[in-house]
Amino acid sequence: MLFFFLFNFNPLIWEMVNSCLPESIFYNLLRLQNFKTRYSLSESAFACANFLYNKLLEYRLDSVYFQHFQSGYAPNVIGIKRGANQLDSVYIVICCHYDAISDNPYLFAPGADDNGSGTASVLEVCRILSKYNFEKTIRFIFFSGEEQGLLGSYYYCSLAKYINRDSIISAVNIDMIGYSIPQRDSASVIGKPNNPNCQPLVDYFIACADTYTNLKCIRAIIDRPRSDHASFNRFGYLAIHIRENLNVFNPYYHTAGDTIGAGFNDLNLVYEITKAAIATIASLSNPISVSFLPITKNIIYNKNKNNLNLKIAYNPLGQKIAVRNKGMYFIKENSQFKKLIILK
Repeated sequence: MLFFFLFNFNPLIWEMVNSCLPESIFYNLLRLQNFKTRYSLSESAFACANFLYNKLLEYRLDSVYFQHFQSGYAPNVIGIKRGANQLDSVYIVICCHYDAISDNPYLFAPGADDNGSGTASVLEVCRILSKYNFEKTIRFIFFSGEEQGLLGSYYYCSLAKYINRDSIISAVNIDMIGYSIPQRDSASVIGKPNNPNCQPLVDYFIACADTYTNLKCIRAIIDRPRSDHASFNRFGYLAIHIRENLNVFNPYYHTAGDTIGAGFNDLNLVYEITKAAIATIASLSNPISVSFLPITKNIIYNKNKNNLNLKIAYNPLGQKIAVRNKGMYFIKENSQFKKLIILK
């Protein structure tokens, strides 16, 4: 299959993506499940908010704080990685909701897929990006009250729009990314067609996923206001929703069975989506002090790699390598890295 797409490859972003660890994601997911319930109105949800707050402090962000939005509800948890060349009011968002619900939410709402998966993913994105510097400011936001009608995100976005006058460049919302069935291990990338038009952000995420990961994406240009991206859209901000395949229904959704091994059954899908999120947020935020290789992504080979007749290929650092395994490789043309070859 021949596929043409012009996209700059950044070796520093490649380094970030390859710093992602599935065991780190799983450890945080297990910790989230062990709260037993993260129902927004429960004491355990407040304990989870404290856990998230301390994790963001551990990652040494520039600012970490709670945002209380309604009495009795666990707060939103917000961390800020300040950019070098941007005002605090101009920023990129990566977000999720950490609350959960079930048929007996005060007793047991483990929410492994909805939305322990997204929460663990955003924590891993934060762990990695916190180690680098960017031109633009990044906010890592963990919302509460999503299951009661997007309460936490609505409050945040209304303040951002009318009180703080924030310029949110883009928001990527990760919600339910850990369940799949055979041949449906793909991610739906969802964005509104208008008011606002989020198609460019959908395509940008997919381009980053194609360039830096093995994630299979489904482009969904639809108005589906069923997660926190909808709050950003409501106030005119570009925001998209990343989730597991829309055509796959999780039978454990909103039940006590949404646990690791049942409602959550695909760590690799979470891993690939997390890497794609790292690449997207890092690319949008512009890593500092990086020289770009002049690479055009213009060929994808899905078939027999032996037919490529490649004698010399290069890794992202320009080092010669032997092409034996699937992955990303480069070919020089006129002393420049012009072709990116993906062996699948």
